[in-house]
Amino acid sequence: MNKADTNLKNFVQMKNKSNLILFLISTLILFSCSQEGFENSIITIKEFPKEISIEGERIYFDSIPLCPSDLMVKDSFLIKRRRARVCDDYFFYVYNINTREFLGAFGTEGRGPNEFLYPITNFQFENNESSVNLWVNDLHQNRIQLMNINESLEKNNPVFDNSIANIEKIPDMIDVIVLPDGNIAGRSLAPLGRMFYYDKMRDSVKWMEYFPKVEQWPPDHMLVNLYNGPTGIKPDNSRIVSALRYFKRIDVFSPETEHLFSIVFDDSPDNPEYYTNPDNPTPNTLAYYFTLMHLSDNYIYVFNKNISHDNVSLNETPELHVFTWEGEPVISYSLDRRFSSFSVDEDNGYLYALIPPDTEEITSQVFRYHIDEIRNR
Repeated sequence: MNKADTNLKNFVQMKNKSNLILFLISTLILFSCSQEGFENSIITIKEFPKEISIEGERIYFDSIPLCPSDLMVKDSFLIKRRRARVCDDYFFYVYNINTREFLGAFGTEGRGPNEFLYPITNFQFENNESSVNLWVNDLHQNRIQLMNINESLEKNNPVFDNSIANIEKIPDMIDVIVLPDGNIAGRSLAPLGRMFYYDKMRDSVKWMEYFPKVEQWPPDHMLVNLYNGPTGIKPDNSRIVSALRYFKRIDVFSPETEHLFSIVFDDSPDNPEYYTNPDNPTPNTLAYYFTLMHLSDNYIYVFNKNISHDNVSLNETPELHVFTWEGEPVISYSLDRRFSSFSVDEDNGYLYALIPPDTEEITSQVFRYHIDEIRNR
């Protein structure tokens, strides 16, 4: 081989090596950008500017259903949704929040046009000056409908102002969020991603990858449980929030599910004990943090359950954490009870909570808490 050939061979080898290095660098950059999309805007909370303890007072209403699972406050209405397939005749019970008067109940079990099999709500109300409208997802019938509470009370039967046809591309939708443009976001029981975004015009679905990543990756059918937690949308439809019960973490997204920022704490676990041992996927020491959430135009409210799987290993005081929509901590309330559901009436400075049945009563109880600090800000 002459000198010219040797030089050419060396040049080609160097070029190939350079291309390989560039490829690896590009890959690393793309990977880091993908990870940074979820991790580059993190707000770490060390303490709240204000921390106080509050106690609730029990509030008595007429005609309480035996086992409601959800409580929602909107305008002058307090709405309760009962568990599916058990207790009482109706799914929805409505009261006047001021007088505590029972206004009516509706929604029987069945497959008819005005019946439900398994109605769940994501606490998403449609802004309407003449009525209170609530989006309801009948999980077992694949129906998403906008229920008019006022007319349903008048007719003693569910009345729907809008409905969305079954979306076959998204199986087992839960935490459904209906956007003003007709697109849909939310979570699914299918192990396809942490959240989905459905584009109605294109009839296409975008799935968000599961994050934050963990060292011990569970099998697909258990991913939904690992990343479980309340998900909802700001009343003005400008932000979506997903809180996680095992990570003690709050993630905020655009309506198109693009990650904006996250709120974590000094003690937020990077690798929860969930499925760290496949033989014991949910050990007794597994901690439960954010299990409930309420979103207003002013604040993000998240309920920190602060308890372990066995209710013993970790049994700290439950808390209500309040943040601005910029992720700034506002106040932390130490609570005297754990909730199964809650809703906030900011105008009057109250928090209404549904308390699970105790050993003396078989029905859930409603407690009211004064949160004047929020109203007076």
